[in-house]
Amino acid sequence: MELKILFGPTATSKTKIAQALWEKTHYPILSVDSRKVYKGADIGTNKLSLLTFRKNHPEVLVGGIDFLEPNEEVSVYIYQQHVYNWLKEHREEIEKAGGIILHGGTGLYLDAILEGKSLLSSRNQILREELAGMTVEQLQQRAEHEVPKGYGLLNDSDRKNPRRLVRVIENKSIKYKELKDKGGKNHQFAKDLLASAKKVWQVSILSRTELYEIINKRVYTYLEEGWLGEVANLLQRFGPEAPALRMMGYRQVVAFMQNNEHWQQLAVDNAPKFQVMIAEIQQEHRRYAKRQETWAKKYRQP
Repeated sequence: MELKILFGPTATSKTKIAQALWEKTHYPILSVDSRKVYKGADIGTNKLSLLTFRKNHPEVLVGGIDFLEPNEEVSVYIYQQHVYNWLKEHREEIEKAGGIILHGGTGLYLDAILEGKSLLSSRNQILREELAGMTVEQLQQRAEHEVPKGYGLLNDSDRKNPRRLVRVIENKSIKYKELKDKGGKNHQFAKDLLASAKKVWQVSILSRTELYEIINKRVYTYLEEGWLGEVANLLQRFGPEAPALRMMGYRQVVAFMQNNEHWQQLAVDNAPKFQVMIAEIQQEHRRYAKRQETWAKKYRQP
């Protein structure tokens, strides 16, 4: 069994490379991306190309995407359990193919499935790692949303202290979604497969200048593909507090729509407020890519 692992920051052509590898190997494709798990959030997560590829190749087996509704919470644990169940459900096809193509840039998720650790006993550690790359403003927004009572008790100084904000979020009662395992709770097959398989790594790291240029252009591509319409539809169906709409990029679009009654016209006119939204999305994607580089360097082979 072989695992072809394509890892790197956002906008480094991992999905395109995965599709090319499938053409050669016909290995099942497993997405390792925390943002591709939500149904209907396709354009702003760059999932559209993968969905189009699957539509054009009905025989391709794809996992790690579209297994949660936009109003459901996601976590490393939920992703890990999904992958274990997916591997077990498609055991025959995977063994026949002789390998899997893993592609994405969420290091926590990749570690969770490759190392096979039990995550139920280490929730705070995982949560802390998820919060580590967030700005003070982002931590404030998350704490106020998830732990309104605890956040309300903080004084002005504590609200500017990232460690204090992280502690408040950690202390909330976290409920993890129970995923039904059709074959029981034994995931030994999946763990053994992932642990024993030959791992072939391809880690993508571009120069900052090149990467940031691609990221900036990609946001405009999303908008050309109809991202605003996608967000408006999700917003109408699930409301602004849906986890899918709190993702990077999506929350900026939601804020733009909610703060501007005539947002459609502002977009058509390419108004200054619309340009501010675009700049904010580009900046957050660049920050995210910078954090992903740390994981990429960890996996990069000498």
